[in-house]
Amino acid sequence: MTDQPSFHRLDGAEIWGTLTSEEKAEIGAIAIELVATWRLQRRVYEDQLGDVLGRAADAADIALIGLLDGALEAEDDITPRVPSLLGGIYRDCGCTQEDACPSGCGWACDDFCTTCAAESAPPDGARDVAPCGHSPDPTLTAVE
Repeated sequence: MTDQPSFHRLDGAEIWGTLTSEEKAEIGAIAIELVATWRLQRRVYEDQLGDVLGRAADAADIALIGLLDGALEAEDDITPRVPSLLGGIYRDCGCTQEDACPSGCGWACDDFCTTCAAESAPPDGARDVAPCGHSPDPTLTAVE
């Protein structure tokens, strides 16, 4: 059984609610331009639009991410935070709902996947209790 703590989460909606109108406008404008940049990068690749547009898109990507990163000051420089929109993160392997283990997995409990639970199972194969101390919940959505 692993005693690793749950990951610290960043709730973007909660933070958004504390921002001023000016901060929201700045972040919103940067985010819209960043999405447009990503679309341009994809079109440059898919439609072979050329080096000039590709170079411009790459420069915009770097600049906009830098602006967006600087738009919010970190709560502290010590504790890494995982965006809450990501959903569950399995504590041992790091897989998520959108990024399963290579062999596929599901939820054994809140922060433990079935692959890790199987690897941590006692030699006799008993799996009625996950390593996190809970019975696996068959109603939770599996990742594939």
